[in-house]
Amino acid sequence: YELVLGAGDNTRAELRRGYSSNANNTDMGFPPIVASYMTDSVENGALQYDKYHTFWFDADPQTGYVRVGIGETFGFGTIMEYQDPHPLNMLNDVMVASGLYSRMRDPPPGTQGVRFKICPHIANRVRHRPTRAVLAGMPFLTTTMSANDGQHGGGNFCEYCLERDPEHVCFQAQKTTIYPPGFTIDMGDTVYVRAVRLVGPSPGTALPAQSQKITVKVGDAGSRIQDKICVENVDISGDNLFECDDFRGTRGRYVSVWGDATLMATIPEPFGFILCEIEVYEWFAEENELRRFDRGDGMTRPLNPGLEGEEIEISGLYP
Repeated sequence: YELVLGAGDNTRAELRRGYSSNANNTDMGFPPIVASYMTDSVENGALQYDKYHTFWFDADPQTGYVRVGIGETFGFGTIMEYQDPHPLNMLNDVMVASGLYSRMRDPPPGTQGVRFKICPHIANRVRHRPTRAVLAGMPFLTTTMSANDGQHGGGNFCEYCLERDPEHVCFQAQKTTIYPPGFTIDMGDTVYVRAVRLVGPSPGTALPAQSQKITVKVGDAGSRIQDKICVENVDISGDNLFECDDFRGTRGRYVSVWGDATLMATIPEPFGFILCEIEVYEWFAEENELRRFDRGDGMTRPLNPGLEGEEIEISGLYP
C-alpha cells in the first residue's frame, strides 16, 4: 500500500495498491489509486511548512479493510477507506520518503527538507477495563461494560432490548434526584490523559437532555469531587473527540463520566444519559521528551553546585 500526502499542490491525498511510484519501479507499472481525498485549498491541505501534522494508517490482513485518517486517534477522522479483495498478509515494513516529484527531494537553500516521525500505535486505554456505576441506576438491562466494549452500534440505543441482543451496546445511567449519575473505569495504572472519544446517541434518536452537560474527570480516586476535570458540560450526541483542557496535568488511574443532576430531572422515568462508547488516549511524547535533553547534540553539560547559572540551548522541544 502506498499513501501519498500533499499531492496536487497540497490539495489531494491518495491511497494506492501496488508497486510504489519509486524510480526503481519504473517498469513495474504505476500503482492504481484505490481511494482519494480532496481539500478545498492549499492552506487546508495535508501538509504544512511550519509544523508537524499527524496521520494514522491501519490495515487488517484478515478482512482486507484499509483506513487512513487525520490525527492521533485510530479510527477517528478517517479520510480514506478501501476494502482490498486480495489482502496483503504480511505487513512488516514501513518506508517513509518525500514523493517522487516532490520539490523537497532537492530542498531549496535555507530549508531543512522533509522531516518524518513514525510513532507507535497509541492504543485506547479503557477497552474492556473494569467499570463501576456510581449513584446510577441502569434501566433496560444495560451494563456499564457496554460503554467500553468496543461497540457503539451507530449511536442507536435499543431501549427495550434484552441484554443478549447484539445491538444492545450502549450504557444508560438512570437519573437521580440529588446526585449526578456516573460511572468509573479503572485503567490499571496512572495515565496522562490527552483526549477522550465519546460516542453518544445518534442525533434524533434520544431526548437532547440525554446527551448534554456531560463531564469527564481523571484522577486516582474515581470521584466526582476529588478528581480533575478533563472536559466539562459537553454535548456528546454523535461521535466526538475532546482534548482535555490541561492534558499534561490530567493524570490518574481512573476515568469517570458524569451526567448533570439538574438536567436529569427533566427526563421522564426511567431514562438517563446515554453513552454508547468511550475511548481514552494518553499523552504521547517520544520517550517523554520533556524529561530528557539528548536531542541534537546530546546531553547538556551538568552544572556544578556553587557555580553561576549557564544558558542552555535546547532545540526540538515544543513550548
